Amino acid sequence: MKKKMLGMIFVLLIGGSGCLFAQKGQETQRDHNPEVHVEKKMAQWNRELELTESQSEEMTRILKDLQKERMVIRVKYPALKEAKEEMKSLRKYKQEQLKVILTEEQLELMKEKRASNSKKGIGYSKEKNKEPHMSKMKAALNLSDDQVEKLLELDQEMKEKKEAIGNKYPELQQVKKEMKSLKKEMNSNVESVLSKEQYQKYLRIQKSHKGKEGK
Repeated sequence: MKKKMLGMIFVLLIGGSGCLFAQKGQETQRDHNPEVHVEKKMAQWNRELELTESQSEEMTRILKDLQKERMVIRVKYPALKEAKEEMKSLRKYKQEQLKVILTEEQLELMKEKRASNSKKGIGYSKEKNKEPHMSKMKAALNLSDDQVEKLLELDQEMKEKKEAIGNKYPELQQVKKEMKSLKKEMNSNVESVLSKEQYQKYLRIQKSHKGKEGK
């Protein structure tokens, strides 16, 4: 039972969307002008993947096509904007509650742990078998029994509220499927442009970015 409780705590603290320590720029990046997003993303890829001129041109085209497809989905599902606003409010509420439950030192330790894992490209899936990680996190943050109880309550509250939003906007499941399909198509296109080594590094970058966002 304790292992299951630790697992839930770990997901709450490190996983989940919109973790407390996602940088403000990361939270607003999705709302940027598509051209600005492409420029920033390409600057990162050119730097970290050491792209050739032709590779950079192809990657830019792929990214711009992705932005266009995402825009089509946003237009197709107008309620998506409202749903995102509700999720944003929910993430803000979660952040406020974590600040109440955890001490400043614990929050800082959590931030450092998360930053370290992001650099390593370590993500957190929804798999149940995470006991070793849970034990380490509980020890690292030195959580009290009272904090454990409060975090579990918050986790359950967040789960119920997310489910309520999902029920309110049933089209979100279809949006998720279409976005997943777009990502798969993009990765396939990117793989055809990059070398094997570059592509593996690209996947690590994407995984790290997802960890920072919590997608």
